[in-house]
Amino acid sequence: MDAIFKSLSSSSGREFVNSNYYMVKDRDQLIISTHILLDSVVVNKGQSYINSPVRIDFNIFSIETVSIQNKLANEMYIDYSKLEFPLLIRPWQHGDSFIPLGMKSFKKISDYFIDNKFSLIKKKKTLLLISNNTIVCILGERLDDRFKLVENSKKVYIVTL
Repeated sequence: MDAIFKSLSSSSGREFVNSNYYMVKDRDQLIISTHILLDSVVVNKGQSYINSPVRIDFNIFSIETVSIQNKLANEMYIDYSKLEFPLLIRPWQHGDSFIPLGMKSFKKISDYFIDNKFSLIKKKKTLLLISNNTIVCILGERLDDRFKLVENSKKVYIVTL
């Protein structure tokens, strides 16, 4: 407990762990979370969901049946033809970069986190969808511009976090 109280006057990043929880000093807060699993998961062609590290659903639809205006914030709409299976879901790693939707140049994932004021816990929990060693999206956050739907897209791969 003394170490926790001392951390209140220290800089961000101090971490505390017990058998059930993870706590971190982030800016002017102490954030408590259940343990964060850092496992990678393979997603095979035709697979409709995974349950770990979190529930993620995968659906394929014809472009004509999808309404982009009704897209939910936790959904990623991906051009199916641009994906190479199996896909990989993994935590972000230092040095990871992608081209955020609407941009033309690469941005480091760590810079994206800073720009969007991610807490230390949110950073640790962030997962990436990978196709052929290329980041497709930050799940639930931002699509890579190279995987966006375009005029000649035929199938939409919807990933729901």
